[in-house]
Amino acid sequence: EVAFGLENLCLPEAEIEERVNHWLARFELEAVRDQANNTLSGGQKQRLMLASILAMGPRLLLLDEPLAQLDAAGVAELLDELDRLRATGLIVVVAEHRLDELLRRADRLLILAGGRIISDSSSKGAEATAALVQADLAPPTPQPVFIARSTAPSSAEFIVRINGLTFRWPGKAEALWSDVRFDIHPGECVALVGPNGSGKTTLLSALAGLLRPAAGQVEWSEAPRGSSSIGLTPQNPDLALFCRTVGEELAFGPQQLNLPASEIEQRVSQAAEALSIDDLLDQAPLALSQGQRLRVAVAAALTLHPRLLLLDEPSTGQDPRHVGRLLTAVRGYVASGDVGAVLFSTHDPRLVERYATRVLAVAEGKLLADCAPVVLFANEGLLSRAGLRATSRRLQSTTAPVARLARPPR
Repeated sequence: EVAFGLENLCLPEAEIEERVNHWLARFELEAVRDQANNTLSGGQKQRLMLASILAMGPRLLLLDEPLAQLDAAGVAELLDELDRLRATGLIVVVAEHRLDELLRRADRLLILAGGRIISDSSSKGAEATAALVQADLAPPTPQPVFIARSTAPSSAEFIVRINGLTFRWPGKAEALWSDVRFDIHPGECVALVGPNGSGKTTLLSALAGLLRPAAGQVEWSEAPRGSSSIGLTPQNPDLALFCRTVGEELAFGPQQLNLPASEIEQRVSQAAEALSIDDLLDQAPLALSQGQRLRVAVAAALTLHPRLLLLDEPSTGQDPRHVGRLLTAVRGYVASGDVGAVLFSTHDPRLVERYATRVLAVAEGKLLADCAPVVLFANEGLLSRAGLRATSRRLQSTTAPVARLARPPR
């Protein structure tokens, strides 16, 4: 991948090899040099794409949401790298929703809203702050939506039970993660966190039945009539979109459940309004923006009324207002019982703080912790190992216990 652009520039073979080695090292990709691209994590793919572009020595670098799927360490490393590149004269333009870290380093802030540039200013002034608020781009003040629990519910009822799950890629001797054990109970909103490459997407795919684990079991409780066991929105929403219109996309799942036409119509209308896509029902899904496509994919999963909704990086392509509305809508479905529970992966600590009742941290080849958000944010060592940074208004708890590690075998 890194060599491809250099070969098209007709560079000498020795120079191509030197640049490939240099940029793989700069983005810490040497260990996966011979690995197939489709086996990399979302964050690793982003770093690989940047390495392949920067290896060609461009004068202008345009980045579309480069932070969306990076963990805290990856964000810091990328921004440090961009600072070094800017010092060499490279011009960098970044379109981004994760502004906390970026604004401290940017020279200028351009805000696009209503089809025009509404502000062009220094990123550090009061004018920029006012413009962010006007454009609904300022993050809301974090306020926990759920009562945080330090342990899973005591009820024996579960939606899914994970028993000793282990996964390894074909041809790999070492497991990506092993002996993973946890239950998910009705009414829970569980955040799945971990550094890039730790296997969050792989775990969600294993739960959805898309990947076969090397060992262990996934045990499901019976889904009620008119519901599916699982609904999945992948990291790339385009993988879940295949119908001619948004309305047909939302209706497809309920149709497969053989529901009456009146109920299908009601589910489509409810999900479209909840996800702010009710004005897009006649549009072609793949002609929409990335954020709109993600909301369509989530809405299509919600119309299934799944026992467990799996969301892989639901903040991708979303501004703070739409992320909040999306997860608030999901929370409403869980509260009403139309969705049994939700498990979402994220690198954004604000989403964990605001929406999760519980956190699963996958890192270092295992389920590192299963705890309440307040416990995670009170343990800086665990927070760092999980690939997160504290939010601007950290949840404070001087007496919070050390995070409970994964439950021992029953």
